Amino acid sequence: MKKKKEKRGFNYKNYIGFIVFIGILFASIYIFTKPAFISGFDLSNKGAIGDTIGGITAPIINLLGAVLVYMSFQAQINANKIQSDLLKTEVENQRYDRNFSVTIDLINSLKEDFKSLYFNNNQGLFAINSYVNGINENWDKDQFRSYMRKPIYNEWKFLIFELDLILNHVTSSELREDEKEKLKEITKVYYITSLKLTTKVLLKYLEKFSLENKLTNTINGFPNYNFIT
Repeated sequence: MKKKKEKRGFNYKNYIGFIVFIGILFASIYIFTKPAFISGFDLSNKGAIGDTIGGITAPIINLLGAVLVYMSFQAQINANKIQSDLLKTEVENQRYDRNFSVTIDLINSLKEDFKSLYFNNNQGLFAINSYVNGINENWDKDQFRSYMRKPIYNEWKFLIFELDLILNHVTSSELREDEKEKLKEITKVYYITSLKLTTKVLLKYLEKFSLENKLTNTINGFPNYNFIT
């Protein structure tokens, strides 16, 4: 109840103040249009004063209005630029995240393909090592070519090109620099621990017999990615 009384008192005072203001306004019009006791304050015969004041202030008001409109447009332009920059940053972050995610998927795919290698009842690293250990140093070119026809050779070959695809993607894609270095390091460590030794052996014979030039060039290009074959 106390709050309601305060609210009513406030509204009542505002209403009385408004009535008083209107009364003063009309009274001032009446007073200023009557002859004054002092001639210097007589405004009854000076009806053009309002037109004069209006003519002087109108250009200023119009100019001020134009300035305010210009300032509002500038504020809108700045707001649009900020919004555009934020959107651009968001798009760039999404592109970086997408490229990073694609690279991780490629690395995981490489790992799964490596695990699926199969030779002499062995899988993964044991399979490729078993295959390489079966190479005889006294073989001639035809004997080595015959050994290359085993399915695991083509599977290893696919892994090499898959690895090259990952390296090219990391190098050429838009990635954050710290993420790019981490991805290079992850790929490098995986190559060293899983493919390096067998690749060196196979590369030795491929170059000895001048076979698979595209494949050997790809392997020899790995040092360009800070790899050591």
